Amino acid sequence: GDIVGVFIDMDASTPRVYFSKNGQWANGSGAWNQANPSAYIELGGNFFTEDMDRNLVGYCGFLISSASGSLNQVMIANFGQDSTFAGTTTAGGFKDSSGIGDFKYAVPSGALALCSKNLIRLNKERGTACKIINAKRHFDVVTYTGNGGNLAITSLQFKPDLVWIKSRTDGHHHSLTDSVRGMLKTLSTSRSDIAEYDESAGLNSFNSNGFSFNGNGYFSVNVNGANFVAWCWKAGGDPVSNSDGTITTSISVNQEAGFSIVGWTGNGSAGATLGHGLGKKPKMIIVKRRTGGAQAWFMDVGEIENARGGRYWRLKGSISPQTDTNVFPTTNPTSTVFSVGADSGVNASGSTYIAYVWTDIPGYSSFGTYRGNGDTDGQYVTTGFKPRYVMTKRSAVDGWSQWDSQRSGGHNLIHNRN
Repeated sequence: GDIVGVFIDMDASTPRVYFSKNGQWANGSGAWNQANPSAYIELGGNFFTEDMDRNLVGYCGFLISSASGSLNQVMIANFGQDSTFAGTTTAGGFKDSSGIGDFKYAVPSGALALCSKNLIRLNKERGTACKIINAKRHFDVVTYTGNGGNLAITSLQFKPDLVWIKSRTDGHHHSLTDSVRGMLKTLSTSRSDIAEYDESAGLNSFNSNGFSFNGNGYFSVNVNGANFVAWCWKAGGDPVSNSDGTITTSISVNQEAGFSIVGWTGNGSAGATLGHGLGKKPKMIIVKRRTGGAQAWFMDVGEIENARGGRYWRLKGSISPQTDTNVFPTTNPTSTVFSVGADSGVNASGSTYIAYVWTDIPGYSSFGTYRGNGDTDGQYVTTGFKPRYVMTKRSAVDGWSQWDSQRSGGHNLIHNRN
């Protein structure tokens, strides 16, 4: 029947944790006789960032267990929602320093209940709140049925700048169209044997509330009677010139949502820098050679894995991560530029390229790694929000998988993937 209080002080130079028992705080010598937090345990400066499990970096969990395996203990937690602990004691009625919660005993001065209301308020005060009120004005997923001719998709709340299409009915290749390269110019993430393809029919218009087709096209994005899914991103509309790097780029940028489309002509120089316009360090960069020869898609995930040194992934095939500083140098990207080597896949002289560049926006987008656990109910991956779209790959082998909530028919069991 004892009530143990836990107070974590994250404002201390080194995070600390204090414990109380039935309203009295520990004195550090085995007794519980202090009216206010006194003795503490240092959690360590890297307690919340140490890479014990990449899925938990930056987060804290609470595990309650019995020290004696032979005892059958029932434990109830109160984060401020119920000081009676499900009716097992009388109510306390104490609130935190912001007037929130219901605690059995007095809350230490300055301490706050761990709840979404306090987190939202603190994020607003510190300027770390998500600035995006309506995520569907920046990204969305649509499904449609092709008709083989003129077809308009009108369900978006924005004019898209990147539309990534995949047939759900047939085994046709992926198709990507963006506002920097222009309409009827297609790239395919499932094809490394071809460069950019000039279509005579297909996706031929980005509109204020969606996109339109004038036919089917080589990559079969509008087959009559076939079902499709389209993942759509908003960048910055028509491209503009950017001279932040050693190579002048043509960019379309949405800083609010952390997404940029970058086009350039290669100069064959190792260590060339390219302006991306995000105003924040990129987390994921995907590069494709448009002209000059067929090449694979190269993905720089150095910031995601916290491992530079030329490490990259490919979009096509069941291929493990590779290392080549001639593709992506060891240089870290900055808030204005990212670097490429002299490899023909990213920077051959005279060839043209396109890059899709993302950075994480709290409450809207997240990039990271997790370790599988082999359980049937899988691993819980923290993003900080409910995702609309998730893209995953096993680091060792296997291909990429794309998941979204649109194709689940409104159910939370997300089992459809490409």
